[in-house]
Amino acid sequence: MLVLIMKSPHGSEVSDGYTFTIAQALVNDLNCIVTEEALEWMSSRPTILKVSELIFRLVEDIKSHNFEQERGQIPSIVECYMKEYGVLKQEAYEELNKQVDNSLKDVNEERLKLSDHLPRPLLMCMVYFSRATNLIYDEDDKFTRIGKQMQARIASLLINPVAI
Repeated sequence: MLVLIMKSPHGSEVSDGYTFTIAQALVNDLNCIVTEEALEWMSSRPTILKVSELIFRLVEDIKSHNFEQERGQIPSIVECYMKEYGVLKQEAYEELNKQVDNSLKDVNEERLKLSDHLPRPLLMCMVYFSRATNLIYDEDDKFTRIGKQMQARIASLLINPVAI
């Protein structure tokens, strides 16, 4: 369950089920022991978590923008950016994609800063979720409209994994 709300593309908080999803992934992983201290740290909404949430919000809104507008859904971050800065759709995409790139750099910087202080599974879960966002939304919105390419990716991961 991912319910995402963003007030503004510039510096505001992202409220969503993303944090819950990461926590659930950690708790469900039987090989991972997550301490109460680590979960408290996560609930304090550290920078790496905020940046990961922002990446998801930006990428999802950029890639699903056209489809959602065709369906008459509420304005996305793309629409808000276009209106606020008086730019065309392509300019909004370019600027928001720059923000995604910068946010991915921030995730990597935070990962390096925190690597000695947190359980690796907790830290890497946030990194992997940020990377997975780009996989799900690489060329278009495969989250809303799952096609043959995404089905093949999921099958290769879960049904036909590479033998080690």
